[in-house]
This record gives sequence, structure tokens and C-alpha cells, in this order.
Amino acid sequence: MADEAEQKQAKQRHRSPPYPSSSLPDALASTKKFYEEQRRNTVHFEAAMKALGYQSKSSGGLRVLAAMLAFGLIADEGSGGTRKVKLTELGYRLMVLPEDDPDHAAGVREAAVKPPIYADLLKQWNDGLPNDDAISKYLLINRKFNPTSVKEMIRDFRATYVFAKLDSSATLSAGIGETHEKPKPPNQATPGASMIGGAAPQGPLVTNPGGPPPPALQSLQIQFGPGRRLILEHPTDLSRQDIEEFDEMWAIHKRRLLRQQESTSMKPEPDGE
Repeated sequence: MADEAEQKQAKQRHRSPPYPSSSLPDALASTKKFYEEQRRNTVHFEAAMKALGYQSKSSGGLRVLAAMLAFGLIADEGSGGTRKVKLTELGYRLMVLPEDDPDHAAGVREAAVKPPIYADLLKQWNDGLPNDDAISKYLLINRKFNPTSVKEMIRDFRATYVFAKLDSSATLSAGIGETHEKPKPPNQATPGASMIGGAAPQGPLVTNPGGPPPPALQSLQIQFGPGRRLILEHPTDLSRQDIEEFDEMWAIHKRRLLRQQESTSMKPEPDGE
């Protein structure tokens, strides 16, 4: 009888509203594992779980994927045995852009407010977060959270809040998806394959001293006018996936160029004397 009563009580235990089971930094770390294994391919749920190091029916793996979905880093389709997942455009952007890139920072802020419960808390306290007691009271009374979930929820929310720099008034005033770029010193290149936005490095680029010779390169030059040209250099053996990834990265860079042009055109001209 006691066992039956405990089982009945467990069934009647109320669930908290949906919330990510991990912070955004942890979800991004899991997304990196997924991207390294599966790239941008659409894969079955079991393959995604395996890429993250879990068995196909692991409850821990399900929670990890649910957090990645909540932050908009991956998307799913289908159900049951036909369910598949893939990296989203936002998730891809956060995988390939360097962390000091303004578009990466904007993407982090965008992901941080994807979970509805996070967006709700930020709406309640848009001038800065109160202490844990105030947040706990709101979650318990207004959002009907299970008391056993509140501490974990607040911990992950605060970690996301700090990581995404949502406490910055400049960040919040800019809005999600908008950035204010910091000027870069001349001739400063952004390291890595995602060198979008940095100046071209000066002199020969040595990628692997003492290693095998670099691959054959193909160059494209577009002349816009005197002293103004675009130079694109790439290996001759690019794969179809390489070309598709370049196309997506160029689209990101194009949006930044247009935003810079719009910002420049809106600056008032100095008054003449």
C-alpha cells in the first residue's frame, strides 16, 4: 500500500514550466561536439546522441539536446524513430566565428534570450537582476515552478546572463541581433579560418612550419577602382561543403558590410565654416 501511495504521489507531482537543463556556455560546448562530428548534416536523433557521447535512450543526452534546442542552436524535425536534428544558422554562426567577432557576440545574446522563461525573467528585471530569493519567489508563485527545480534553474540562468553580458546597458540598448563594432587597429588580422572582418596579414603566411607544402591556390581579383580591389585566394581542391560554408560565411560578412555602410551614411556631415 505504501508503495502504491508513493507511486500515485509521484504521478501527481507537478512539473515545472519548460526551461533549459544547462546554461548557454554548456549548451555551446555540446554544440561544438555535435558540429565536430556531424558538421551541418541533418542526422537521426540517435546519431546526434552518439556525437555527444550518450547512448540513444540516455536521459542525460535527451536533456542536453533539449537545452541545445531551447537556445536555438539546433533544430529538429519529425518524431519518434524518424526524428532528426541539424545545426541552425545561429548555431553555425557561433561555431565558425571567433569569440571576439561582433557577430558572434550578437549571436550569443540572441541565443541567451531564446528560452521563453529566460526572456520572461529579463522582461521582469530589465535594469539588472535581483537576488536569488526574489527570482525564486517569482518562479514559485508566478510561474508555478517545482521547488526542487528552482535552484538549478537560477544557477544556469545567472551563468547565461553573465556569459552573454546581458547586464551591459550598452548591449541591451543595442538590441538582439544588433552590434556596435569596436574599431580595430590597422593590419590586425583575425586568426583562424574565420578571418572575416580583419585586415589582410602582411607578408607570407606560414601555417605549418616544417610540415607538408601548402596546397595549390587559386586567386580571384576584382577591381573596383584606383587602389580599390578585392582579392580572394583559396585552395584549388575545395569540396562542395567547403564552398557552401564559404557562401554562408560570406553572407554574414555581407550583412556586416551593409550595416557599416548604413552606419557611415547616417553620420552627420561637419558644418562648414
